[in-house]
Amino acid sequence: QVPPKNDTSVAFGKNERYRLYMTVLSGALLPAILPQLLWLIAFGELMLAHEGVLVQDLCGSAKNWIHLVRCKDLNGYSGKVVLMAGSLILAEMAVCVFATSASLIHTTKSVLEEAPWRRNKVWVIALAFCVGLVCCCVVVVAGAESLNALPWYYYILAVTMPILCLGSCEWMKRHNRTHIKRAVMMRRLQFETR
Repeated sequence: QVPPKNDTSVAFGKNERYRLYMTVLSGALLPAILPQLLWLIAFGELMLAHEGVLVQDLCGSAKNWIHLVRCKDLNGYSGKVVLMAGSLILAEMAVCVFATSASLIHTTKSVLEEAPWRRNKVWVIALAFCVGLVCCCVVVVAGAESLNALPWYYYILAVTMPILCLGSCEWMKRHNRTHIKRAVMMRRLQFETR
């Protein structure tokens, strides 16, 4: 049913508030939650590589990162490994936010339909600056030996997570596109009827 013409009491359409919350959650929650898994992996593996004696004293026979994460005696640890793992999670979170921002440049067009760098030079410059800054931060804080201590699946997950963030935003965008088109048609109908 078409609402009365120029009715100001209708602020949200049906289920629009739910779609708005889901869009915000898919755009903000995934880039914040997914890198936490990488922090667990990085913390455990870097503890084994850099603080092997401490691990043997506090946790006994911890062989991999899963055992180290469950070790209760490491709850108060605040050494250099926490800083290294923190810089790695910062880098991954930044890359996930970059992937999400690429999807949010256009409201209705997919990244595959129109590339985000095609008409948005400011975004490209800001992205290049931020990527360079994040890379410098990781190299200065973590170092090459820390990056070599991480397992191969860490890098697979680090590449996969931004793709997941981009995919979730694109899925929500595709879902919202039908509602946006319907709202545009309703506005035209309200405008063209007397």
